[in-house]
Amino acid sequence: MFVRVPRLVEDLALARASGAYSSTLAKLARIEVLILDDFLLAPMKDSERRDLLEVLEDRYERSSTVITSQLPSRTWHSALNDPTIADAICDRLVHNAHLVELRGPSMRKEEDPRTCQPLTALTPSSLRSDPDRVLRNSDRVDPGMGVRVDRNTH
Repeated sequence: MFVRVPRLVEDLALARASGAYSSTLAKLARIEVLILDDFLLAPMKDSERRDLLEVLEDRYERSSTVITSQLPSRTWHSALNDPTIADAICDRLVHNAHLVELRGPSMRKEEDPRTCQPLTALTPSSLRSDPDRVLRNSDRVDPGMGVRVDRNTH
């Protein structure tokens, strides 16, 4: 399951207000792989930090949690703005973790960073006009469009 952290903490606040907090936490704990995107994109309120800690605690050493953040992991503790909760959250995130640090320009830019040329958008009609076209890393593909992958065996 993929969810942005701001949306997750908002959903947890709504679940708390509606009386569904425990069942929502239980559902999150059962998810095999939970991807939390945009971690610490904005400062978190105390209740949001505590809710996130509950989610992480329920999943700790039971299932996989993937965190994406614009902030380097070494700054997470100070960005959480509460040393005690930050210790608990960071301990659950960092212990047994595999850190993958990506560098370079955003994949969402509208031009190919290698050539500074506009990215080519692939559509079903453009592939029909050139069915032997080779996909490049810089190509954008319409969502929902089937793409055939042929491997060169030479």
